[in-house]
Amino acid sequence: MLKKIILLIFLLTFNIICTGCNSAEHNDILIENQWKMEFISDLDGNILVTNLEQTNLAEDVRDMRLSFSKDGTVTLKDLTNGEDLSGTYTSEKLDNSIKLEVDFEDKDNILGTCGLREYGNGEKLYSIVLNSEDKILSFIQTKQSE
Repeated sequence: MLKKIILLIFLLTFNIICTGCNSAEHNDILIENQWKMEFISDLDGNILVTNLEQTNLAEDVRDMRLSFSKDGTVTLKDLTNGEDLSGTYTSEKLDNSIKLEVDFEDKDNILGTCGLREYGNGEKLYSIVLNSEDKILSFIQTKQSE
């Protein structure tokens, strides 16, 4: 009887550990990654601002970063112009993506999604797309060294 109880406890513990390993918290994806702006476009898809690597797509080129904190705050840093915009966010796990709601100071509520991109070469990166009332902001997961 004691062997069955020990085996049951072992199996339950093993199951909990394995489940924890396979199910990353959706906020961890947001918090643990760094996010670099790819582009800002109008609602028709016309590129207005681009990052430093895509200078041929727009005249306005900026180095902008987005970061999320565990306490529910979000910061958008424009490293080119030395400006910061802070606010709060909420997130909700959907099937294969994360629904975002971002409130920056003195701005309207911005909705967005975070999802995993898979490229033809097999590389996988998370991206975030935020939709304001007149612009679309796209951010891509960066490597820690960038």
